[in-house]
Amino acid sequence: MPPIKGCIQSSMVVTDDLKLPANSRSQELIFEKMTFSDWKATIDPKVQGWWNLHRELPGGLDFFILVSSMMGTIGGGSLSAYSGANSYMDALARYRVSKGERAAALGLGIVPNGGYLIEHPERLAGVEGVEKYAFTSLREICALLEIYCDPANPFSRSLEGCQPVLGVRPPAHWRHLEEIPTTYFQPFWGHMHHIPALVLEGHSAEDVDGNAVSAHHKGALDAAERLAVAASLSEAAEIVSEALAQRMSMLLGTAEDRLDAHKPMHSYGIDSLSAIDIRTWVGQVFEVDIPVFEILGGATFASAGLSIARKVWSRN
Repeated sequence: MPPIKGCIQSSMVVTDDLKLPANSRSQELIFEKMTFSDWKATIDPKVQGWWNLHRELPGGLDFFILVSSMMGTIGGGSLSAYSGANSYMDALARYRVSKGERAAALGLGIVPNGGYLIEHPERLAGVEGVEKYAFTSLREICALLEIYCDPANPFSRSLEGCQPVLGVRPPAHWRHLEEIPTTYFQPFWGHMHHIPALVLEGHSAEDVDGNAVSAHHKGALDAAERLAVAASLSEAAEIVSEALAQRMSMLLGTAEDRLDAHKPMHSYGIDSLSAIDIRTWVGQVFEVDIPVFEILGGATFASAGLSIARKVWSRN
């Protein structure tokens, strides 16, 4: 047999509790609520699989391509194991390069026309129209592979070039639709804040201007104003409940219509950090306090909305 020239591996197991059927056996939750078997099911194909390949394959390969994901860098609300597995791959690529070997961890974005999302169209529907992400086509992936499989390519020997991240649009393009997550204020995202909003085909510069607010997000931005003129407590509670659902939708990266107003908020897999985020947001928007233990307890969007509305009304 001729010598092995290179390696490409793209295995993955990903589950999340918001998009799988309720009777699914393997559901990925936030880290603290996951079972060890669920964690291993997602981690092992990437972590153990890639470590085995790294150790067993000969040195001096022309290419060593780890098909990673942008989620290894930006994370996902209820994709802790999947995000962690991809972060490991990113680190392994850098480790190999530091040892003089070629490697590249390709942090792919959302690929709508091939692979996993073709087999799970319901998951694609959950991210379509999310302005912070740009789709990555199979043609673009093939072009990227052609570059990184070329032994003359310097990027696969460079710590600065061995971890490209695709499919993330600059904050200027979508900051008028939602708040910029804390992740994007880490130093390695600094350059993204200097990139102007993208003007896509079929749109004008006004469409992506920071003053242009989408109809979908407008409800969350002016919730306090709508609450101030509500005609009844029930109307006020509904306004707050809708705003809470919009906030939760943004935190978890899931469609708002997947959230049931009468289902406990904690059942969607939020952790204490997410609960603190919601509490802080409620304080900023409605100027009242909602205890973290209430969010993580049995409070639904509807009951929390009523509680907040009552506090606002009693203050006024």
